[in-house]
Amino acid sequence: MPNPGDHHPPHSNEQSKRWWHRLEISDEEGAFLENLVDGSAFEAADFASRMEELTLALPLEFSAESISERSISELCLPESPVNIGDIPLVPAKEIKAYLAVYPDALQNHLDNLYTQIPPMDPACKLSICIPVAALEEANYIAQALQAYKSQSAPPENWEIVLFCNWPANEEDPSRLRNIETVRNQIATFRSEHPELRVYSVESALPEELQKIGAIRKLGTDVVLMRHIERPERPSDDHIIVRNDADTTAVHTNYVSHNITLMEKHPKTDMFVGKLDYSLHDYAKDPYVYLGTRLWLAIEASRRILHQSFEGGGANVAFRAGTYARVGGYRRDIEAAEDCALGEAFNELRTGAKEFTPIANAGYPSKIYTSCRRIFHAAKQNVISACQWSDPATKFQSEDPAVRVQEHHFDSDNFRKEVLSEGFREAVEDVVNDTLSKYYAGSSNLRLERKLRVRKPYKQAVSLLLRRMGFQFHYKPTGMIAITGANDAKQHFLHFAENVDEHLRRRISPRPGID
Repeated sequence: MPNPGDHHPPHSNEQSKRWWHRLEISDEEGAFLENLVDGSAFEAADFASRMEELTLALPLEFSAESISERSISELCLPESPVNIGDIPLVPAKEIKAYLAVYPDALQNHLDNLYTQIPPMDPACKLSICIPVAALEEANYIAQALQAYKSQSAPPENWEIVLFCNWPANEEDPSRLRNIETVRNQIATFRSEHPELRVYSVESALPEELQKIGAIRKLGTDVVLMRHIERPERPSDDHIIVRNDADTTAVHTNYVSHNITLMEKHPKTDMFVGKLDYSLHDYAKDPYVYLGTRLWLAIEASRRILHQSFEGGGANVAFRAGTYARVGGYRRDIEAAEDCALGEAFNELRTGAKEFTPIANAGYPSKIYTSCRRIFHAAKQNVISACQWSDPATKFQSEDPAVRVQEHHFDSDNFRKEVLSEGFREAVEDVVNDTLSKYYAGSSNLRLERKLRVRKPYKQAVSLLLRRMGFQFHYKPTGMIAITGANDAKQHFLHFAENVDEHLRRRISPRPGID
């Protein structure tokens, strides 16, 4: 969907088929590479004299000796990225190599998206890539865009690229009408905030591309094409930020903080930002509020304890050159494509002493996202920590329904639940169900080892419960007994009654921190 008033240089089908043009090599040399893609045999010595130029388009392990033994797809996009340790990357080279062997099944779709979006601003350093399931996100996309409107970073330094997509085989008129609703909401936001760089591209996807891996890949790679083809900054790296269409709030310094991190730490490939869930959603269900905070606290303690960071989640910033080097998102993945990308980043830098594949982005990187999946789990009596793993939630198969469903609690219900007679017992159940999920992995260990493994979980839970005002003690089994909840009830009610102020403080700069 071309944005109103945008102009993009012509991009003919003839030129798009000659993918080697993007590598700035001749037709003759491009024909050699195309023969390789087709699996044709040839003598490596035939173009040994051209190897120096060709290496700009190929990865480090490409050589005249090896080329007759392996196909170019094997050389450029291995199943598992070759470990390079502390070897620095040349971003332009990696991105060109990645785009040069782009899968045929995706190339036409990528070229189509490319023609819908204007050239990248010469000053742009960071692109926020957001996939939008156009049939299901009509209730969320307006709020998501509003979350970015007060960023402190200069508008020319960043952009938002929305990839609106829907199944090509969808025939339900009532669902198809949501596409126009999404278009209108995006257009309204752009007209109200013309100072911001907000672009949208769209495509009806065939069944084989209706996978989140392929969707993420296309939405990200159109940014890579625009970055590498602008004349002003092609040799520089570019920052890609992964966010979702149900984002509800973003820290004011979110963009500037990610840019600063990447510039200050040139040997870190990816930063994982802080993620919390909508405070307004929390204020509709006290058990979702408690259960989600317990889960996040335990996960944070695990990462700190093991100094282990995974590249998953809805809030990640990474370098375009490294992304290209590992082959980008895997298009065949139907779920957890974010985790697969993080694993590839970690594998690439295994054993590195100077480079860090993934690091913690710190406080100003915080964003808030919808509780819609957590509410869906709660309806099935599943705690927040098990929202993806419990069979009752039917993760993935029910995603479209989850994206459009209404919440089952409101603010009045929140107050009634907190003041109810069964509040203390219900809290105890949520806490113990959460602990049980994390204890499960240590159930077969000897007692001494078991206690040591469980200690960080108990510390995180204890800290949170004390801050919320609960009185409690641990049973010999490791489970919690809530002995008092009067102070906690006041905490919960105060939170729900002042949720707007709580959010304002959390997304505003803190003196001495930001």
